Amino acid sequence: MKQLVVLSTLLLLLPGFAAAQCASPTTSVFPSNIVLCPSGDIPVVGQVNDAAGLPCAGATIFMSFNGTCASSLCAFPGQGFPLMSAVSNAAGVVTFNPRIGGCCLANGGVTFIDATGVLLATVAQVHSPDINADCAVRVQDLALFAAAWQSTGRSCADMNGDLLVTVGDLAYFAAHFNH
Repeated sequence: MKQLVVLSTLLLLLPGFAAAQCASPTTSVFPSNIVLCPSGDIPVVGQVNDAAGLPCAGATIFMSFNGTCASSLCAFPGQGFPLMSAVSNAAGVVTFNPRIGGCCLANGGVTFIDATGVLLATVAQVHSPDINADCAVRVQDLALFAAAWQSTGRSCADMNGDLLVTVGDLAYFAAHFNH
């Protein structure tokens, strides 16, 4: 009887254990540039896959805002900042909806880590239409955006991460003004 209880307990735990061991950094895909909005309406989406490239359902993934990056961003209370977690769906897709503003151009500013401790990805850039990191997209941010217009290189106004502040970046800004 005792063996039956142990066996049935193992069978119940096995699917969770398999999901926890699933994620692979070589086949999982996360963005290299993250754009966030204080209203939380810009999701950060990743694909969690196993070593064979098959989706990992039920994997708990942590999105960690590290050191300098965490201190340069503003976040609404109650969302677990600087360490957020989400669970991948049946297709292996994991979605975070952070309510964060500001900018971080520090390499390694954000990491995505599987619950088992596997580092899946590191993000170099975090942008927001809330350029001044006061958790609101307002006229002050517009002034900072305008000052960076058509500049090249790494810039907080470069929302899409293409190293040039242009109309593509303005579209992000305009869509989130007054958030």
